[in-house]
Amino acid sequence: MAEQKQILRISSTDNIRYSVLQLLHECLAAAARKGDAQSAIALSKYIFKEFDERDMLLYVETTQYELETRKHVREPIKKGGDAS
Repeated sequence: MAEQKQILRISSTDNIRYSVLQLLHECLAAAARKGDAQSAIALSKYIFKEFDERDMLLYVETTQYELETRKHVREPIKKGGDAS
């Protein structure tokens, strides 16, 4: 029974993580389109602070987004989307 509860908890956590990361991705993409990397970083910190007490895994993942966003500050995103 304890193992079953653990499986359900992990599944629930994964669903929450997916939803939050999807929301964060959309917010970061919108901020990037506007060229506002600092707002994107602040937003990611706020979102993950809210989840910090409930799920430390969410909090840790915010650093990936911060690093990616900082990279775009140094190397602006090119318009047009042509990567070739």
